[in-house]
Amino acid sequence: LQARVFDMLQTPTFGMLLALRLVNAMLVQTYIHPDETWQSLEVAHKLVFGYGFVTWEWRHGLRGFAHPMLFACVYKALQVLGLDDTR
Repeated sequence: LQARVFDMLQTPTFGMLLALRLVNAMLVQTYIHPDETWQSLEVAHKLVFGYGFVTWEWRHGLRGFAHPMLFACVYKALQVLGLDDTR
């Protein structure tokens, strides 16, 4: 199996795909959409710490909590470890 993987890594196709991926990673300029914060990080913060802003979709129960819960778990772990202080 290792020999097959090693052989695959030496193919011209793999080299071209790797080069394309590296060029793509270097040239694509993106930004964080503000909605990403309001619909995930801010909601997770409110779940863990009890304060923060949530949009009307959350107040009316129109959105699911699966995505914000990923961040809430990290926030809670930091809180339990005492690493949630900003100082």
